Amino acid sequence: MLKIWKTYILIGLLFYTGDLFAQKRSRLEWNTFQQLDSIMQTDPTLDGKKILLYFHTDWCVYCRKMEQAVFTNENIKKTLRSDYIFVKMDAETDEEIYFDGIKYNKEEGEKYHFLANALASREGQLVFPTFLILNKDFQLLKSHYQYMSIKQFQKFLQF
Repeated sequence: MLKIWKTYILIGLLFYTGDLFAQKRSRLEWNTFQQLDSIMQTDPTLDGKKILLYFHTDWCVYCRKMEQAVFTNENIKKTLRSDYIFVKMDAETDEEIYFDGIKYNKEEGEKYHFLANALASREGQLVFPTFLILNKDFQLLKSHYQYMSIKQFQKFLQF
């Protein structure tokens, strides 16, 4: 019996110390459309930054993969924080979203939120993940409609 307890303690210590030495990857603090609206009202120039819109869903495997591998990369986080106002939206949300003085909802019977359909659809279809880069006047500068590796995403952000 004592041998079993020693084994459990040893296994527990291995997992505990392994966690101590593992590198913790912090996640980005994404903005919402409401926060973007507030930022735009306080600083209409956006301090020279572009806007990155990221549309995802909970079931999207590639979205989760990007969140775990790409958005935890220190260089990506540094670029986003210095050059972008970055907004994340779950395309299937039921939330009311207030933006630019207008209330947006998910239409009854629709799978995706009105804003996702209006902004991120391509040829009437939504695919995930979807990325849009906009200027301060909400003019589309660049778009991408699929998973990107760290290298691909870095290239996408720089132009």
